[in-house]
Amino acid sequence: MIVRYGVTRFVVVTKNRAYKFARIRPLYTGLIIARAIHFLFKFVLWGLLANRAEWRMWQSNSESQDFIPVLSIWFWGLVIVQPRAERVTENDLSKSPVWQKYSDDEELSVPEQYGQWKGKIVLVDYAHLGAR
Repeated sequence: MIVRYGVTRFVVVTKNRAYKFARIRPLYTGLIIARAIHFLFKFVLWGLLANRAEWRMWQSNSESQDFIPVLSIWFWGLVIVQPRAERVTENDLSKSPVWQKYSDDEELSVPEQYGQWKGKIVLVDYAHLGAR
């Protein structure tokens, strides 16, 4: 019987077989797990939470003319569906009551958070309002 060690596995070689075992390396494994968790939170869970927050905000303010509606939510918030809004310029926003109402909020002080829908300026990204 021969035992060989590689970077990710160790191999036990017998007369007729080779058995390859994954190496459990706590530091390396810990780094991989930490990166996976970071990726999961940064790219999946934060987006899911933002979608759910925006949906909740819309549910509690569906009569408001300030927000673009959330038409549906899929897969527990992995996807939300909203109507498409047209881009607006800072000049368009300067005349908008919605801009006047929300632009003091640092996250809502940029034109990309707004759009024109059905002839009105509306917030298109308002998740953080629902997360408060």
